[in-house]
Amino acid sequence: MLNLFQYLDGIIKYPMEDYEKIGKYVEERSGWDFSEVNMETENPEEKWNYKEVVKKFLSSGQEILDIGTGGGEFLLKIAERVDKAYGIDIKNSMIRKARENLKNSEVNNVEFKVADSQDLPFLENKFEVVICRHAPFSVKEVSRVLKE
Repeated sequence: MLNLFQYLDGIIKYPMEDYEKIGKYVEERSGWDFSEVNMETENPEEKWNYKEVVKKFLSSGQEILDIGTGGGEFLLKIAERVDKAYGIDIKNSMIRKARENLKNSEVNNVEFKVADSQDLPFLENKFEVVICRHAPFSVKEVSRVLKE
């Protein structure tokens, strides 16, 4: 079975400068809801909804990781489908916002932490699903923490 990481690998790639611009913009605004960001593929004929694709891979009993969680809005919306969800971001300000959003929600199975996606602070084979929409990450690290 194709996992979500394999499904999305190679579809969306941006230069590091673009990630930095996005992070700076979001940090300045502190409140942009990433769950509503529209995703496009290079092929305009190939339409897909990121949230709906992710939901196909989620089920109870799973632990999932959201790399570059930002304010955590998307993760909070899908967390009810799994047992435990973790959101990481390299920016302290984004994790502060995510924790504020968590506090204002009714979700109780999500944990947010400041972490670098190049050196994930999790054990090997921990997650059934790892998602990432707009942040740089290490394929080696994702492979390490993703269950086979």
